[in-house]
Amino acid sequence: MNKELIKKYKEEFDKWLVTGTVWVNLNGWQLLGEDYTWVHTCPHVIDDEYTKFRKALAEGKTIQEDIEDYDDIFATPSWITRHKIDFTNVKGELRIKPEEPEFKVGDWVRYTEGLIGRITRIKIDYIVVFSTSGFCSEPIQDLGFKLWKPKPCEWVVINSPREDRFEVFRWQEGDTLDVQPFIGELPTHLKDK
Repeated sequence: MNKELIKKYKEEFDKWLVTGTVWVNLNGWQLLGEDYTWVHTCPHVIDDEYTKFRKALAEGKTIQEDIEDYDDIFATPSWITRHKIDFTNVKGELRIKPEEPEFKVGDWVRYTEGLIGRITRIKIDYIVVFSTSGFCSEPIQDLGFKLWKPKPCEWVVINSPREDRFEVFRWQEGDTLDVQPFIGELPTHLKDK
């Protein structure tokens, strides 16, 4: 037995002494029994009703807790991020924080032969985009959507907190401004540049 390992996983070791089981991540989670030797330095977690959350934390994922006591069963949960949880004192519902979606409403995207559009709606298997050529509603995988990033010499607009002012310019490699694609007709003084 490795004493330093036991100190690191004291709670898990104590539970193992009582129940004889513990989960350990040896190239995949394995439930180990009473004959376990406590020599592996990989993550260990207790086998209980919170095992999936313990494993998620050991894998570096984020756990969220909804501790609100709702009178209204239709109320929307307010998830609070927890990087460490005392599983002996869980007050609300737990979940593993969902992965961020690749695309969200409002994102600018490139699709089908370099067209640029803005996402207006996302459903499970398709995406609706509005561009200068109109609305497009297609399955996500068929159009090869990619988040829009400016290319050198592409016309862009600086995102400004003032809606009555904007500046149009050609993007240069290394620019760090917050911009969006310029969609529309360039003013005549910029067309020849």
